This record gives sequence, structure tokens and C-alpha cells, in this order.
Amino acid sequence: MKITTRQISCDHNHNYHTYLEFNFPKNDEILQIVRNKAPELVDELNPQYLGSNRIRSDDEVLSSAARGLLSEICSKKILETEIEKRNLTAELIESEGLIETPDGTTQIDLQLGIDGKKFDLEIRSSCVRNGTEFGITSGYFNILGWYVHQTKRFEPPKDFYLMYLFPFDAKHTLSKFDDGFVMHFVGGATKTMLEGPLGRYTNLKQAGLKCCGIRPICAGLDSSQIIEKMLETEKRSLI
Repeated sequence: MKITTRQISCDHNHNYHTYLEFNFPKNDEILQIVRNKAPELVDELNPQYLGSNRIRSDDEVLSSAARGLLSEICSKKILETEIEKRNLTAELIESEGLIETPDGTTQIDLQLGIDGKKFDLEIRSSCVRNGTEFGITSGYFNILGWYVHQTKRFEPPKDFYLMYLFPFDAKHTLSKFDDGFVMHFVGGATKTMLEGPLGRYTNLKQAGLKCCGIRPICAGLDSSQIIEKMLETEKRSLI
């Protein structure tokens, strides 16, 4: 796996400049780990499409599990590297299923423990057939925050939402894991940003779904800005 910083201009007068590219060659060790572990996660995923009675195929559920797991691994890699580079005393705690919080029962992808506090991280991803830069700037894609639907009536907001884009059709996921591909960490948003004027509720063209998001993605924080927000002491007070 190779990580490269990419530059972009969104032409919206937003302060968004960079995203990270993860390049996975064929037979990459991390891809093999994900392919082996993803089937274990399938039973934890809702087979229904959000806001729909349609049931996803086994391959669709497995593909979703694989993309989600890989996004978590990449997030952990980014933060571990930055914590070491900055010589910070911090830890990353991986989710172990459902937990109880003051706001209710939820599942947390990662927790960042730093300065005696713990911050909950939610990691989201989308597939973009027209490519990542289209996904960042077009306004068709959101930084995805919390959501509810018929079978999930409540989700406690997390402290940070991290967003990944896969520049291919979702149906090609499993073949991509065999052949190698690139994916992109495009930044994210804080809970306060989503609760503020930037946050908008949308159904993502799925009846019964209500999701808080920020669009276009470039209206939020780019990859370097969200990392700074998570790890810089003087900025964490602004969450």
C-alpha cells in the first residue's frame, strides 16, 4: 500500500485543498486480510437497503463489509502515523460491538483517546463511478453523518465523521479486491459542523431514510484539516 497526498481546487471558494490516495497493488497484504475477515462481519450488517424493503445479495453485503473494514484500517493507519510523527500520548480503540453511551446504545468504529478524553469516530464511505474529484466537488455526494430509518430509529452523533470515496461502481468491489485499486480519504466533519448551518438532512434518494450530511464534500474539512482537528490540542476545543 502506498499513500499519496493529492491536491484539488473545488472552484467554490471553499478552504478545501487535499485528499489522500491509498494505492493497493494486486495481492496487497491488507486487501487479503480484508477479504479473509469481511465474511465474519456479514451477519452484523442489515441485508436490507436503507429505506427500502429490497434485500441485498450476498455479494452486495460482503462488498459493503469489505469497503467498511478497509476504510477503518486506513483510518487507523493514518492516525497511528500522525500520532507517532507528532510524538503524542494517544491511543486508538477499536469497536467491540454495541456499547452504551449517555445518548443511547450505538456502535463506534474507532475511539481516539488523547489528553485524558475519548473521542468517537464514525467512518463512512461511498462509491463514485465518475471518480473521486467529481465526488468531492459535484454536490451529488455528502460527508455522511448520523442517520435514521425504519429499523434504526436513533443514532447518537459521534465526535468526528471521516469520509472515503471508492472511484468505481460498488458492484465491482470484489473483483477490485482481487486486482488492486485506489481509494481516497477525502476528509470529514465534526459533530458541531454537522449540527450547524452546514449540516442538511437528506434521504439520499431512499424513502424512509433521514441522514445528516454536508455537501458538497469540499464544504467540509479536507484530509489534512480533519487530522489537525482530531490531534491538535488547541483545536479540539472547537469540536
